[in-house]
Amino acid sequence: MPVVEASIPPDRSGDTTTQAVVWAATEGRSPGPDDRALIEDELIHPGITLRTLHFSGEDEFHFRVSAPGVGVAYVHAGGFESAIEGVDTAPARPRQLRFFFNGPHGEVRAVKKPGTLKSTIVLVDPDYLLKLCPPDDVFLPDQLLSILQGDRTDIYFDAVPIASAMTMIAESVHDCDYRGAMRKLFLEAKALEFIALGFHALKSGAAGSAPVPRDGRDLQQLKEAKSILEREYDNPPSISDLARRVGLNECKLKSGFRTHFKTTVFSIVLECRMDEAIRLLRNSDLGIAQIGYRVGYGSGTAFTRAFRRIVGCTPKAVRDNGLPRA
Repeated sequence: MPVVEASIPPDRSGDTTTQAVVWAATEGRSPGPDDRALIEDELIHPGITLRTLHFSGEDEFHFRVSAPGVGVAYVHAGGFESAIEGVDTAPARPRQLRFFFNGPHGEVRAVKKPGTLKSTIVLVDPDYLLKLCPPDDVFLPDQLLSILQGDRTDIYFDAVPIASAMTMIAESVHDCDYRGAMRKLFLEAKALEFIALGFHALKSGAAGSAPVPRDGRDLQQLKEAKSILEREYDNPPSISDLARRVGLNECKLKSGFRTHFKTTVFSIVLECRMDEAIRLLRNSDLGIAQIGYRVGYGSGTAFTRAFRRIVGCTPKAVRDNGLPRA
């Protein structure tokens, strides 16, 4: 079976656009003109890359992940079935919005449907996305936020039908013929609009699929779920496990947290982790990495990164500020 191996080269100094042109490796014959796959990356902002994909080859192609990034993708034409180890992915089809986070390594295997595949993808640097969408703003999906605030080794995927407004944005990006500074300004504005509308569509779809809990029993179950998170913040249950333990479905659980507690499931976990971390920094002689492990982070680096984002300073700054121990 023909296989295309695609790996985007790193940005070269001074370049804003890089291309990877790859061919189907077909045993017994030379590549033909219909086997060509063009992947083009255009850096339109230090935190945003625009990727376009045009593949008219045969059945199968692979993408190798070379750097972490959050992707919001629009399929213009064609479709494919994709496989990522350990992740359920919906078939790609036209007028569909696809969201993903790839860890630092990995591979995506895709089997293309007949015809040409065209896709536009906005890739966002994880740290830049968190600046755009602070964790307490309940803008990003809980699962994705959990990954971005952690050690970023997991994979995230979701998909929703696209709205007509986003179709127009994606098509205008794909057909943009501006040059120079005008092109960069136009694409950056459209990319930010695409990101905002995309995650709004994703969150609205998740929240709208179940009624908000309102009766006394539902509220008691929500309080029980919150208590579980406050006790088990260092190793919290998944949303599906938490919902099962308290007897709610996942959508009711998430929408209930937003309505009654004005926060998300994962934000409760983060708040508890940071509160305990600050207490330990001020009142113990444990090392910073040890404190990170105690509150649920897999490494001292992941803990320090999350702490700086949420608290606004480093753990060392809290420890060195001279406050008396309580």
